[in-house]
Amino acid sequence: MPKDDKLKIAGAASPDQSRPEFFDLQEGAFFRRVDWGAFWTVLLITLGVYVYTLAPTVTLEDSGELAVGSDYLGVPHPPGYPIWTLLTWFFQWIFHFVTYYGYPNPAWSVGLFSAVCGALSCAVLALLVSRSGADMLRGLKRATEVLGYGTESLLCWAAGVSSGLLLAFSPVMWSQSVIVEVYSLNALFQTVILLLAYRWMCRPKEDHILYITAFLFGLGLTNHQTLLFVVVGLMAAIWFCDRSLFRDALAGLFVVIAGYLFWKAFQMAPSPEAPPDVGRTRALTVLMGVAFLFAPVIIWIFAKRLMTEWKRVLLIIALVGVGLSFYAYMPFASEQNPPMNWGYPRTWEGFKHAISRGQYERITPTDIFSRKFIDQVASLLTDIREQFSTPISLLALLPFLFFIKLDRRARGWLITALISFFSLSIILVIFQNPQLDIQTLFIGRVQFIQSHAVYAIWLGYGLIFGLTWLETLVGGMGLARFLGPVFAILLPLVLVWQNGYDKTQLLILGGAEQHGHDFGWQFGHWELRGVNGIRDDFAFKRDPAEFEEMWKSYPTPDYPPEMTTNAIFFGGTDPGRFVPTYMIYSAKCRADVYLITQNALADNTYMNVMRDLYGDTIWIPSQQDSNFAFQRYVEDVQAGRIPAGAAVSVENGRVSVQG
Repeated sequence: MPKDDKLKIAGAASPDQSRPEFFDLQEGAFFRRVDWGAFWTVLLITLGVYVYTLAPTVTLEDSGELAVGSDYLGVPHPPGYPIWTLLTWFFQWIFHFVTYYGYPNPAWSVGLFSAVCGALSCAVLALLVSRSGADMLRGLKRATEVLGYGTESLLCWAAGVSSGLLLAFSPVMWSQSVIVEVYSLNALFQTVILLLAYRWMCRPKEDHILYITAFLFGLGLTNHQTLLFVVVGLMAAIWFCDRSLFRDALAGLFVVIAGYLFWKAFQMAPSPEAPPDVGRTRALTVLMGVAFLFAPVIIWIFAKRLMTEWKRVLLIIALVGVGLSFYAYMPFASEQNPPMNWGYPRTWEGFKHAISRGQYERITPTDIFSRKFIDQVASLLTDIREQFSTPISLLALLPFLFFIKLDRRARGWLITALISFFSLSIILVIFQNPQLDIQTLFIGRVQFIQSHAVYAIWLGYGLIFGLTWLETLVGGMGLARFLGPVFAILLPLVLVWQNGYDKTQLLILGGAEQHGHDFGWQFGHWELRGVNGIRDDFAFKRDPAEFEEMWKSYPTPDYPPEMTTNAIFFGGTDPGRFVPTYMIYSAKCRADVYLITQNALADNTYMNVMRDLYGDTIWIPSQQDSNFAFQRYVEDVQAGRIPAGAAVSVENGRVSVQG
């Protein structure tokens, strides 16, 4: 091999031929050492911070439920999170020796899994920014001549590290990576999929990368279904890289949508009890299905050819299906009667209820021509500002100012990222249609971590282009080489400072770190064991004499009393039932106490779970008993014999009670 070619593959420095043209390099290592340097820098820093700020045990919200689902290989709330459950079970199996106040503590090890996934997702993003940033500078000929290859590599490394850390220390990402939750794994799936999509755009002959992406996409959907919105960005990537494959993939997507619509129409089979509008809805659904089924014909009329890439399309669909097949775990898990067996998916109705997110409100897209939609988009932009601060968030605009000067394929990637962001933010808002009160926005903000990740990519590019422009402005004086990386690396400290000291942010979002925060443990342990649990926790690892002296100041030494043996604990709110579930089944501090959720007593799937768990020891109403009680309640409410106490409505022939 000639010496010059060796220099190209190695990425050696020179302003002319020896500069690696990454878009055209179709063999050899895809990532440079400096790119991997950005990856490992972000991974080690982020993981260190996350582990230090990790919640020591169970927290509120869904933590207790998810931890028990992981501990017992069960089924958490819809859509069931099968891949998350399997992976976190492996983590808690490895770290089963970790305890809290002497009790088993699987919540810590499941939280550690969140930290690892969060750190990996930020590191993958740094790898993507460092590698793609170098490629995007190919179009700025004057800039590359002024910078030199060494300075360019240093800037790309610094921008990659900075963008990864900006995502890592954004309030939502940080908060979800130090507790028991599913969102950091969702972010990892997305960043890996974007990285693979970018690599395939650079090397379109590597179809195995495309197939791996398809499998991971399907697998990621078994963790969180909002990943579905990234498919728009993936289709854009295929458009810029392989028009024939895009044409056939679009036709295949239309056929899949048509099949789904026909399936939905089949479920709307008319019945005597159904209201008249069900027939009209069913007819409209069938009509839409026919339209999507006819769409490939329209494509053929304009393109004059169709399904020349059918083998690749079928393989992509099949691999997505292989990833989705992990949903089959749920019926088998449900059959083992785990304490967390949401929806009873061993039955077809329960399985369908889980994967279709049946417990949640029906999707009602927002009216995009309404004032409410404008306010929803404004709240989305406010969320971006809160995640990265106003000055830093403006950096994301810089790459688009240089758009015209970029290489054609670099422009294609930037448009792909823009389409992905639009789908993961604006389109998601349309389908989510959130109310604009503080509580709803606070709860729903976790679903926008994916759009935060794409925005962090733009922040990295903004640093690269901004510092490059500054270097060309001063005529190559080395300012970017010496001051640029320092500025980029220190930028994420703004978010760290805000998390600790910005009173406005703390008031709205709260602190992200959970170091030493054990309110969830106190909430569960002390309500089950009363004053005995309080005494044991304060006495743990304390000198007995010191503790007895301290305990003299406890104002009510006999209150609250401990729950008696075989007591039944009725939990209502999510923390009110999830934390005690964890304390009973995973921490095992009161294994003799029964737990029942009164909010779900009208749900037959929940009652099936109760019969499996407790039917041999306490009386649980049969399905006929429950149906009769529910029917009598509805009749009494409709006849005015008793007050509703809840919102009772009839929709599509089904009675719904909420409140």
